[in-house]
Amino acid sequence: MIQNDISNKIKNIMAILLIGILLFCISFFYQMQVNASSLLKVYFIDVGQGSSILVQSESKNTLIDTGDEKYYDKLDSFLSNNQINSIDQIVLTHNDPDHIGNVDRLIKTRKVGTVIQSKYGYKKNASTKDVKELNAAVSKYHTKTVKVKKGNKIDFGCGMKGEVLSPWKNYKKVNQTSLVIKMVYGKYSYLFTGDIYSSNEKELIKKYNVKSTVLQIPHHGSYTSSSEQFLKKVGAKYAVISCGKNNPYHHPRPEAMKRIKKYISNKNLYRTDQDGTILFINDGKKLIVKKE
Repeated sequence: MIQNDISNKIKNIMAILLIGILLFCISFFYQMQVNASSLLKVYFIDVGQGSSILVQSESKNTLIDTGDEKYYDKLDSFLSNNQINSIDQIVLTHNDPDHIGNVDRLIKTRKVGTVIQSKYGYKKNASTKDVKELNAAVSKYHTKTVKVKKGNKIDFGCGMKGEVLSPWKNYKKVNQTSLVIKMVYGKYSYLFTGDIYSSNEKELIKKYNVKSTVLQIPHHGSYTSSSEQFLKKVGAKYAVISCGKNNPYHHPRPEAMKRIKKYISNKNLYRTDQDGTILFINDGKKLIVKKE
């Protein structure tokens, strides 16, 4: 009798374990299927002379930089046309006006979840109009802020984590404190670079595997960036230069373009001043590029 009770208990435990394993397997394969079919869209938005990138997964909208306030209408039109009224997080690579100029207006006019800033750069340019407006909007609307540095991860949704590769110290110049983020989804990777200098590039290629499918050309194609060593190590198939028509800095600079074209073919090199907004669509297995 006792033996039968023990035998029945063992059978019940085994049955529960088998059901648990079966449920785990079903959940695991379902999640794999969901992830396999999830689309990642990366828009390099035409915001004139400045930079703004929308990373859109099926669960999150992330805006990397917001462009200059002079070109707010361009950013607003893009977001409205794509029915984006809620932005889960805004990543600010550094405190230059052509990167943070529209944060305050976005916080006022759209639902913004979190503002992510460079740990070593968020205090730079503190006395400027744009930084004051940013801080005032964050305070007034109680927007959550997060400071990140090298080694931290940024969640882009659908299981995608972007790794912060730089900065790892408090550099003297604001551009040097730019967040550099490498994001990988499936077979493809993206390197977002802010306004880093060639000195930052040199440090990056010493410390990291920077090889990426899509490269945001640093600092709008300035002569201070896009060193040959960096371009060679990244080995990107596609590159995008965010710049405005007839801009006063003459971006992209001829000397930088000469280096860039040595490693990126003309057909895979895009400029927002000439091509408008550039969209990369990725399902993990296939990458499509469109001019919007």
